[in-house]
Amino acid sequence: MEFEKSILNKRSDEAKPGTAADDRHLMTFHCQHCYTVLADSLDVCGELQSLDSVILLKVTDDVVVGDAVMSKDKGEMTNCISSPLKCSHCHLDVGKILHSSPPSLAPVRSLFLLDKSSISCYILNSSSMVKASGLSFDLQPVSERLAEVKQHFEAHLEKMSILKSRLADMSIIRNKKRRVNTKPDKRLTHNKHAHFLPLECIVSTLDHQNHILVTA
Repeated sequence: MEFEKSILNKRSDEAKPGTAADDRHLMTFHCQHCYTVLADSLDVCGELQSLDSVILLKVTDDVVVGDAVMSKDKGEMTNCISSPLKCSHCHLDVGKILHSSPPSLAPVRSLFLLDKSSISCYILNSSSMVKASGLSFDLQPVSERLAEVKQHFEAHLEKMSILKSRLADMSIIRNKKRRVNTKPDKRLTHNKHAHFLPLECIVSTLDHQNHILVTA
């Protein structure tokens, strides 16, 4: 995967160096000489400031791993066995991978270390190309990230509790209305259970009243 060199040069000239917040943006890493894609930010797992390198879990097939050699550098790389990483198109040295190292570099063994001075970053959301040396790739500590997730979760839990309380109140109101609408009429209930006299008793009573009236 390659980009037109003239376009990338133009964007590189117009782009401003990034800040520490830019490390959260999605980006691709390119060879600073020929702009071949070397990796992307999804595989970044930190920055090794002592070697001015970006630590990556994976790289593209355009990164060639050279033969393992004993490092001749002094300082942290003393007595390290590493393989150089080269761009497959222009053969520029773009980083290294450590096979054997002192304890201080043990956490980054077998990981890909891209030299920030040899790569550029294409930031997707701003469509701009900037030098990796102008960006910070330090990852947020796990404890801080967990605290943010916990706070976010508690906020959602509080919203759900409020919603649950409102639904319960609405259910109570509906039940009260339903009871009022289905309450029977007391007058109808009284008439329903009224006791009626037999027809013979009514006729006998009427005959008795007529007999009294005639006699009078």
